[in-house]
Amino acid sequence: MEAEWPFADPGYAAAFTTQRVFSGERPVLLVTHDLEDGAWQFHDGEPICPEEAIAVALAEIASTDPSLGAVADLPLGWAAWRDGPREPWQRAPARIVDAPEEVCPNCGIRHLPGAPDPEPTLEDDGWCLERVSWHQHYGSLPLTIPDEAARRSLMPGDIARLLFHWRTAEHTTRRQYRWVRVTEAGATGYLGILDDDPVIPGTLEAGDLVCFRPEHVVDIRRD
Repeated sequence: MEAEWPFADPGYAAAFTTQRVFSGERPVLLVTHDLEDGAWQFHDGEPICPEEAIAVALAEIASTDPSLGAVADLPLGWAAWRDGPREPWQRAPARIVDAPEEVCPNCGIRHLPGAPDPEPTLEDDGWCLERVSWHQHYGSLPLTIPDEAARRSLMPGDIARLLFHWRTAEHTTRRQYRWVRVTEAGATGYLGILDDDPVIPGTLEAGDLVCFRPEHVVDIRRD
């Protein structure tokens, strides 16, 4: 009995890969579903020269590895990656995706290029995160800060409230609490998706990735 086709796109749709991946010499470790044109890309996570890229039918590349069906529902603008052909897929939205980066020193998670800045600053990025200690002294919300054990044990799906510090166009600063949904838990911190737009435009927007640590978490919500 023939397996059901898992992708929403037809099998004849174009997909992009390299000869070393298509031939089976290298496994697929990185999959992207491009936001601009909906194209699928299947790569091994290594740097790619333009002349190495080839176009094949989506059904052709999917037939080389049945485990690719697990990422067939990857939304537009998202990427999925794994450490090996038998390892589980991880997912995240990414505006710029070429290959997995080194493990982030801030949260202990492997980032995708162009996704989160591990240590944003007001000077370079226009925003940063305040620590729990700042909220305890100056915070405007009457929150009961979760204990350290709770802040260090967040899981994907949990929602953390963080205190953002923004630089405005008038060269003043403003602080604002925002919820971030955890997508990954690392050795020293977390990666999450900003749940709503900040009041200061031009820096972050809903859906952007944020890298943070337990000392940034001032509240926790679980759906």
